[in-house]
Amino acid sequence: MVQHDGRRARRRRGLTALAAAVLALTGVAGCTDPAEPAPSAGTTEGLADLRDRVDTLEGRVDTLEDRVATLEDSGSSTPAAPADPSGEAPADGGPPGEGFPGIGEDLVGRTTSVRAVVAEVIPSTGVGTAFRADGGTGDPIAVLSAVPFPELDRGDVVEVSGTVVRVRPDTFEADFGVAADALLEEPDAFLAAAGGDLALSADRIDVFGEGGD
Repeated sequence: MVQHDGRRARRRRGLTALAAAVLALTGVAGCTDPAEPAPSAGTTEGLADLRDRVDTLEGRVDTLEDRVATLEDSGSSTPAAPADPSGEAPADGGPPGEGFPGIGEDLVGRTTSVRAVVAEVIPSTGVGTAFRADGGTGDPIAVLSAVPFPELDRGDVVEVSGTVVRVRPDTFEADFGVAADALLEEPDAFLAAAGGDLALSADRIDVFGEGGD
């Protein structure tokens, strides 16, 4: 409060000096020596208009100072940033235990690569590949592909390259290149459990270590 009160006082002194000068000129106009020619009507009107402008400016300064004082009293000179209305987790996967690390909403439709451990082999028909990958923190992510990559076992260390998508029944075939019932032995169960989740539509899977299970 002391800081913006000081600024207000400095502005007030400046306006007061300007107003004093205007009033002095007005006084001179009203007290002209009889021997000298009287000021013209235009000069008097100009001085009156200038005084009105000073009054208006002073009112605007008061309004701005009130706004500044309100912001400073609240502890911030700028409004707080609005909360993200989407409610989506950040790209790093959000709080511990939620989401696969490094994969977030901002990567949907984009290609990425992750290294992970095969947490579960999803029962499939053999025409493609389906498993869940564990990134060490957060929840495992489903990895699906129309390509029948070499058989994987739980615990295998893999590097997966593919496109991040959301699991949706109506776009499954377009996203993964194969119909759900053609790829999975239990498509309805999978879609019920993973519907809406992020997943990887894999176009490459490299195995770096075999699991012991």
